[in-house]
Amino acid sequence: DGTTTGLGLGLSIVERVSNILGSAITLQSTHGKGSMFAITVPLARHAIPKVKIPRITRQRPGLGSTTEVLVIDNEPAILEGMKHLLAGWGCTAHVALGSTDALGIFKKSGQRIDMILADFHLDRNEDGISLIGELRRKARRHIPAILITADRSPAVSDLALAHDIHVLRKPVKPAALRAAMSHMAMKVDAAG
Repeated sequence: DGTTTGLGLGLSIVERVSNILGSAITLQSTHGKGSMFAITVPLARHAIPKVKIPRITRQRPGLGSTTEVLVIDNEPAILEGMKHLLAGWGCTAHVALGSTDALGIFKKSGQRIDMILADFHLDRNEDGISLIGELRRKARRHIPAILITADRSPAVSDLALAHDIHVLRKPVKPAALRAAMSHMAMKVDAAG
């Protein structure tokens, strides 16, 4: 029938806010293109003084003693994102673009890696499960590890489970990653 319906803006709310601010609301509308609502507010006459807020040291609840994390992926953008995410949780992320990088970083760190996060499919027929196994052998200890993969095959899940590697499916939500890391860290702290 050619009619369209729009969603209400909540004009009574807008009117109350406008009255509180003592400002007028303007509207510009073009048929078929949309509408623009604007509110004009006066500038402050004086600059608002800056208040110095004391720096608070945040605790990393649930991550236990996990501070050094080796992240292995073949996508630089993923590595950069993980580096920032983990830094926000108080961890240092050592990022590697495959096994050669990972082994070099592992050696430079003095093998002081608390946890490994690895993609399953790496370049040149490399896989994260084999690489985690090699890093554990070099360290001569069981390093907690999480395999991050888009591969949903039971074979990959079973192989990871057989090597005591936790599996997360891509795309990974930060809350799920943090929960998995916390769980693995608690197991290590309880065992130590």
